[in-house]
Order: sequence, then structure tokens, then C-alpha cells
Amino acid sequence: MRHNRRSFLKTSTTLAAGAMISNPGWPKSIPVPTVNKLPLWRGFNLLDFFNPDPSNARPDTKEDYFKWMADWGFDFVRLPMAYPAYLKF
Repeated sequence: MRHNRRSFLKTSTTLAAGAMISNPGWPKSIPVPTVNKLPLWRGFNLLDFFNPDPSNARPDTKEDYFKWMADWGFDFVRLPMAYPAYLKF
């Protein structure tokens, strides 16, 4: 069984190499992967409203923080929220 697998690998490798040598235009016929057209967004999580207990919430974000984020290259801010931040139970 092992002998058959080795001879198969040897034969198939030799055939593949011969096919590549005999057809010099072959690598050009391989499709080029397309570039991802999604924009490169760089977001920042702002956790002011994330704590489920509003009394233990983080201090408010200052306007300077947004300037820092923009200087660091962030495009937008995500605001994850816990339900108690906007619902009364």
C-alpha cells in the first residue's frame, strides 16, 4: 500500500511539473483574488452607558477624548449600552 502511494505522489508531482514547464503562460491564467471592497473602518468602543447599574457608570466622556480618538486614526465611535441605561425597571 505504501509503495503505491509513493509512486502516485512521484508520478503526479512529475506530471504537474512537466505541465508547468510546457505551458509558460499557465500562471497568468490563474484568477487573481479580488480586493476586499469593504471600507477600512477603525472604531472605538465608548463604554459610558455599558454598565447595567447607572449609579456605578463611568464618568462622562469629554470632548477632548473625541479629538484624541480622531488624532489616533479612529473613524467612528461605538456606543454599547446596557438595558438599564435607557429603560426603567
